[in-house]
Amino acid sequence: MDCQLCQRGLREDEAARIACRLCQAALAGQLRELPELYRQLGAELLPGAGDRGPAVSGSRGHGLPVNEDALDLRAWGGMVSALQAHEDDWRRALGMPVAPFRGSVEQTLTAAVEFLAGHLWWACEKYPDVDGLAEDVRRLRGAALSIVDPEDPATKARRIGYCPAVYEDGAVCGAVLRHRPGAGSVECRWCGASYPPSSWSELDRAQQAAATPPASAPGVLGAEEARPSRA
Repeated sequence: MDCQLCQRGLREDEAARIACRLCQAALAGQLRELPELYRQLGAELLPGAGDRGPAVSGSRGHGLPVNEDALDLRAWGGMVSALQAHEDDWRRALGMPVAPFRGSVEQTLTAAVEFLAGHLWWACEKYPDVDGLAEDVRRLRGAALSIVDPEDPATKARRIGYCPAVYEDGAVCGAVLRHRPGAGSVECRWCGASYPPSSWSELDRAQQAAATPPASAPGVLGAEEARPSRA
């Protein structure tokens, strides 16, 4: 079977899961970023915040000195509503009572994140619609980052495939690799493998071999630390 989130083959000890442990860890990290991103979006509501262009007249009023995208994400119909909907679904699936009133939008968002993060292990093991949460978290996180920390296209990291480094037990890492313009080696942020320019041709060949399926792919001989430890 394949992981429902990354579409890579599940390992033998993950065969009964909906999503692999790598995706569970990544989703948990992204989910827990949302409360802080919500707070950072608040600074974008101040007049002239970010100095990213003139105010535009619209349905909200003439020349409103507010980033409307930030306002939408922070409102009741934004980040919090999407997460509340998933919490409601999970509570029903788990036979739990409805969520209590938590107070402000920020308090409600923080509580929803804590609930979802606290039950993510269950969702990744047994809940068939966990991919819906993953999609919303990626969308909300990306939208927030595009406002509070817009990336310069000239320095944007480019996705270059999956890490073919082999663990000591023979399993392949499989995490996404990205290369930032001007950087030397390609680094795997998951397992720590480092691919210097001299190994990039081997990296390309190993990635092509790893396409069917990742668990049978060879490691990259030219990679530094290409046999990471699970410790």
